[in-house]
Amino acid sequence: MTPAPTRPRPPAAFWRLARLLGGLGIGLSVLLTLGTWGLTLIFAPQLAHWLDQASAGLTNLNTGLEQLTASLAPLDLLARPETLDAVRTLGDLAAQARSAPIIGLFLSQNGVTDQALQGLQTVAGNWAELLEHRPSLPQLRAEQAEVQGWLTRVQQARQWLTPAVWLLNLGALLLGLWFLAGQWALMRLAGEQLAALTQEKQAEQPA
Repeated sequence: MTPAPTRPRPPAAFWRLARLLGGLGIGLSVLLTLGTWGLTLIFAPQLAHWLDQASAGLTNLNTGLEQLTASLAPLDLLARPETLDAVRTLGDLAAQARSAPIIGLFLSQNGVTDQALQGLQTVAGNWAELLEHRPSLPQLRAEQAEVQGWLTRVQQARQWLTPAVWLLNLGALLLGLWFLAGQWALMRLAGEQLAALTQEKQAEQPA
């Protein structure tokens, strides 16, 4: 029975290349691990500062919308159709009184001057315009709800920032150690194979 043929061993150049790649891999793993830690430790505080600023701005905006909604709530009651009709009617009556000589004479004899009628007409017009063009309370409440939603997201992101940074750093460290261990094992194997090839060459040389 003939013995099975032995597989040819890789040449020494192959193991030298493997040892070189192993050393480069160790350096790369250390560089990536330190780079990840450095970047997170540098940029995490800045990101936290931006999130704090965004949270403060959204909080102020939410407070302002809440105060504006509370201020406009009484006007919403006055902006009913019957109220607007009454205000417009009052302005129209003042305008008609100023344009009708008989009514104007009667009112002037009773102490109502044209200047007072003009002021009443102006006030009624401004009041009607204010009620018509006031911000919509449902729209304001919808915008406030959207602001509150973004405020919640920003606050949650701020709370998760520090744990996420340390989880990323820990993952990078473990991955770097795993990669470094593999490259170290490759270097050791390459060194052992090179030593074995050197011994074989020395054994083959005549004494």
